[in-house]
Amino acid sequence: MEEIASGSETQATFANQLAKMMTTFVERIADIDQSNETIQGSLTSVQSETDQGQFFMKKSVEQMNVIDQIVHNVIIQLEGLDRQATQITKLISVIRDISEQTNLLALNASIEAARAGEHGLGFNVVANEVRKLAEEVNDSVSEITAIVQDNQTETKAVSLALKQSYDEVRQGTEDIKLTGVRFNAIEQAVETMTANVQSIISDLAILNRDSASVNQAVQEIASISQQSAAGVEEIKSSVEQTSSAMEQIASRAQTLFESSQALNHFVEQFKI
Repeated sequence: MEEIASGSETQATFANQLAKMMTTFVERIADIDQSNETIQGSLTSVQSETDQGQFFMKKSVEQMNVIDQIVHNVIIQLEGLDRQATQITKLISVIRDISEQTNLLALNASIEAARAGEHGLGFNVVANEVRKLAEEVNDSVSEITAIVQDNQTETKAVSLALKQSYDEVRQGTEDIKLTGVRFNAIEQAVETMTANVQSIISDLAILNRDSASVNQAVQEIASISQQSAAGVEEIKSSVEQTSSAMEQIASRAQTLFESSQALNHFVEQFKI
């Protein structure tokens, strides 16, 4: 009986320790569950920021594509202007040649008119006017040539600058596209991480619920173990009392037996 009482007491002590451990475990699970909610909120914010960044990235790519197309069109137009300026320069060169030839012809005509004397006066006047007109045309052609050459130089400079800008725009577009690809990878990683956290939160919710049930069962076991230990103690006390009573009865029975033996011996003496 002593071993049973000792075992019951040990079981009750172990059940109490287990109950305390389960209570601590449930509290930690609750803390982890709360932390996961915070993590989930942070992941939601990250997901939102990533989506917004992806949106702005797409808009930037679209805008860079528009700028790329505009710059490309301007370069084509400037190249067309350069070709037209080259063509105009060729035409001006032809006009200058004609003007110089006209001036030379007018000079020759003036010389011939001077030789003709009075008969060539009218022709000389016309020749001089033609020569003046040719000189004016030549001067105008020189001014136009200078203007066209200046415009052509500026056009080439602008075209070169635009080509450099165009290269930078294309490089910027490629960089933004590459950044967009990285954003996609980040977005997918965040989505995967969010799904994993959601799974963990779901598992922890189940674990929290099951832990609460186990904790309740352990608490009941501890309570029953304590009651059982108390009952065993009562039984032990009762058994001890019964054992003491039995010892007293045995002692009295022995005394009665001895008295009976003495009485029998006394009776036997009277029979003789």
